[in-house]
Amino acid sequence: RLARAGGAGAASGGIGEILGGCQGCDALSLGGELGEIVGAIVIILAVALVAVLLVWAIGKLIAYVHRKRSEPKPHGALLPPTRRPAERRVRGVVLGDTAGVSPLTAEPCVAWAAELTCKRWFNRQVMLRDGESFGFDIRLDDGRLARVPPGMLRLHRGGEEQRYVEVDSYLETIDPSYARDADEPAIPYDEVGAVDLRPGDRVEVFGELHVAADPEAAQTYRGTAALVLRPTDVPLIRRV
Repeated sequence: RLARAGGAGAASGGIGEILGGCQGCDALSLGGELGEIVGAIVIILAVALVAVLLVWAIGKLIAYVHRKRSEPKPHGALLPPTRRPAERRVRGVVLGDTAGVSPLTAEPCVAWAAELTCKRWFNRQVMLRDGESFGFDIRLDDGRLARVPPGMLRLHRGGEEQRYVEVDSYLETIDPSYARDADEPAIPYDEVGAVDLRPGDRVEVFGELHVAADPEAAQTYRGTAALVLRPTDVPLIRRV
């Protein structure tokens, strides 16, 4: 609009004035007036172009904000599942054989655990926690033997935060539609914390342990069954 109204009007008015009063002017004077008019038109067009670009950029920014606001946002856990009292813990060394393979690292181990998280504004939210024990023993520092049975296991944090090639195939075992819903998966994540336990690792066991008979060990003197320590509930272990 500036180019059409202001530029065209200024150009026609200026040219009319020049033509009306150029009876005694020379070619050099006419060229100077035309140069000023062309310069004014160029400035007006530049301002109009900047305004158009500014409006286009603002429109793109508004569309981006609307798109981000309409995208589904992951909401997961902010804290560990439980907090154990600091005094209820014992330390020892993992014994036994690597009877299984971690589904994330594809490495032989006695136990594994994983934690999938998504980045939010000021923190990370946990979208999935999983872990499994294949059955192993822990020789405690006081000489006693603790036995972790096969089954559920929680490893207290730790692990390397990076992507593993096996993560997607592992998630497909949980959710068969994971590959088909790649754009909006039911279990979103952008970081993986995974940890494996192997023989020789030094660990801490949190929570209460109770004394139980060891059916796998031979009976001791006078037929008394050997005793071991077992976790009272789902074991919570941290690799030191």
